[in-house]
Amino acid sequence: MKMFAFDLDKTTLNSKGELSNVNYKILQDMLKKNVILIPATGRNLAGIPNEILGLDIKYAIVSNGSMIIDLYTNTIIWKKTLSKAELKQVICRLSRDKIVFTIHADDRCFDSTIIQVVIRRLLFKNSSVFFPNLKNGIKKLNNINKIQLTFLSKKHLQKVYNVLSEVDAIHVVKSSKHCIEITHRDATKGNALRFLSHYLGVDREEIVSIGDNDNDIEMLQFSGTSYVVLNSSNTVKIIADYVVSSNDDHALKDIIY
Repeated sequence: MKMFAFDLDKTTLNSKGELSNVNYKILQDMLKKNVILIPATGRNLAGIPNEILGLDIKYAIVSNGSMIIDLYTNTIIWKKTLSKAELKQVICRLSRDKIVFTIHADDRCFDSTIIQVVIRRLLFKNSSVFFPNLKNGIKKLNNINKIQLTFLSKKHLQKVYNVLSEVDAIHVVKSSKHCIEITHRDATKGNALRFLSHYLGVDREEIVSIGDNDNDIEMLQFSGTSYVVLNSSNTVKIIADYVVSSNDDHALKDIIY
């Protein structure tokens, strides 16, 4: 293994959104063995825990593969953002639905409700901007990496997912039981990892990855060896090489020990 790409929420982080001491030590041990660590997350850069950013990690895949950031120089080396035309298609499809949303743009989060703003600050230690109107407010934003839609009803989620899946210009994926995430059609963790493998000269067979949900599928498929946690969706369990312990049982230990 020369490169290790790891999802954060419900994979490397426990159910409280924390990095356990066990997983932290494992990541440190990997670095000592000169493994290139690549956090690959749906979060933006500001949402990555300080414990992970404090490790000697040079590259991070954020916003579901919309960007790759060189953490040493704080520069973007890969970017696939949504255009105004693509956003217009999304907005037209959602115009009749009242949906809770979050927008990732210019490495900031814009939340549609005050509750989201508070939860993000308390649970993710990340600030966001209150942004209640998708249709009117979207005109003010540039470099939009991702739109996340949150649902209380699985039926409503599936309905919107089916509608958005018909839009060819975007990539739509279920990131949890309650969320859909929309990115540029080429913005996936898998495409970002493919770019990094060529950029760093690492063969895909030497890449190991771990995830838990549908937004990890392309990354798992590209990697030479793929792992998913016990608490993963059934979709990714089918395509992964191995199923390991849950995120609350320090899943990384099953890869190393």
